Amino acid sequence: MSAEPESEAVAAKAQELLEHFKDGGTLAGFAGLDDEALEAVYAVAHNLFSARKYAQAIDLFKFLCLHDHTEPRWLYGLGVARQHAGQHAEAVEAFGVATLLDADDPRPQAQAGYCLMALEKWTEARSALEGALIACGDDPEHADVRRQAEGLLAAARGKSA
Repeated sequence: MSAEPESEAVAAKAQELLEHFKDGGTLAGFAGLDDEALEAVYAVAHNLFSARKYAQAIDLFKFLCLHDHTEPRWLYGLGVARQHAGQHAEAVEAFGVATLLDADDPRPQAQAGYCLMALEKWTEARSALEGALIACGDDPEHADVRRQAEGLLAAARGKSA
């Protein structure tokens, strides 16, 4: 058996995957993983996080992000797990993508602000926290996030760039 038909099959599958992505598909959809399977993985990742097994939770959140890059919950979970593991720079990246996917959710920006403060990136922290406050608006559902962001912003304003 020559390698030529095999490489043609691989090229065809790669082209099929590219078309799937162009049509808004995810790797999970391409691989046949349904929402129920992804939610089950999310539940396990959340339980690992709650048990303070951050490295294992990070691995599962990365799995979720890889398989469905369109779901902001996966990115937020990855960011929070990285934050608790002390991986603040990596957490900021995950929170940034989560914000791009859902700019109306103030939580990723607030958490990014916290991480940026831990990294002593005061200007960026203030920007993230101000963004969180904008996303909070007057929504009572975001009152806790608003209070957290306001407190962090007050602390960050006292720091130099």
